[in-house]
Amino acid sequence: MKRGGSSNKISYVIILIMILAFSTGLLMMQNPSITGGTAIQIISYLPEGEKLHFEVRNIPHVKEATVGVVEDTKNSKIIFEEALPPESFEGSYLSAFKVSSNAEDNFGPLEILLKIKKSDLVSIPEKELTAYLENQPLVTTISKKEGDYLYYRFSSPDLGTVVIGRQQPKEEIAPAKIETALPVEQQPAPVKKGFFRVILDFFKRLIGN
Repeated sequence: MKRGGSSNKISYVIILIMILAFSTGLLMMQNPSITGGTAIQIISYLPEGEKLHFEVRNIPHVKEATVGVVEDTKNSKIIFEEALPPESFEGSYLSAFKVSSNAEDNFGPLEILLKIKKSDLVSIPEKELTAYLENQPLVTTISKKEGDYLYYRFSSPDLGTVVIGRQQPKEEIAPAKIETALPVEQQPAPVKKGFFRVILDFFKRLIGN
């Protein structure tokens, strides 16, 4: 009997573990945040004109996002995932991520709130931190300062790869000046007089005297 009771207890424990695992998986599916540098916001249905506000976890320095809906959307999702900056990006950056969706045309401007620790801004002045969408700078403003953190806001017209940092200013190379030599003023060549002309001039001077 004791063995049977122990077996029942083990069975109950296994069933409990399975229930907990199933519940955890279900919560992760419903939660927009998933581990591994990825955050997924599942959308069952949103009508045109609505705005969806949600928290973004597991993406460094990203706190919240708000996206507009330009067309009725069903069974869709918005995905945030860590990424590398484009190869053409030159400068310092704190983080980079890609925003995508299986219904990208249904969404309008994307507004993002960043939460950045002041100590992370080692090589970037706080007023120069900028968000870039596909290497194009976006207007990025400091929303508030709270303790050791700075909050930034920016709006992106489209989904895509976003880099948070500062690009190096491109040096403008001035066109080389081509110096043109001024034309040398040529002096008129002296007129050579013939032999007879010299004799004639001599007699004219002699008679004149």
